[in-house]
Amino acid sequence: MPERAKVQAEAGERHLDDERARNINGLGKVLAGWTAEEVAHFAVYLRRSNADVERLAGRPWPRP
Repeated sequence: MPERAKVQAEAGERHLDDERARNINGLGKVLAGWTAEEVAHFAVYLRRSNADVERLAGRPWPRP
């Protein structure tokens, strides 16, 4: 891989890592007052919702 492409790929990975960390932090704040049972139910419904969105978009999840 050319050096410029490698640098850009690494910058992109850092950006995605930072974005993921912000999302996880924000979700942690939202769920802070929830019980473990409520979080578990939310996780089930979120997984189902995400899978259905991906399926409708022609990108079934999880991907092989």
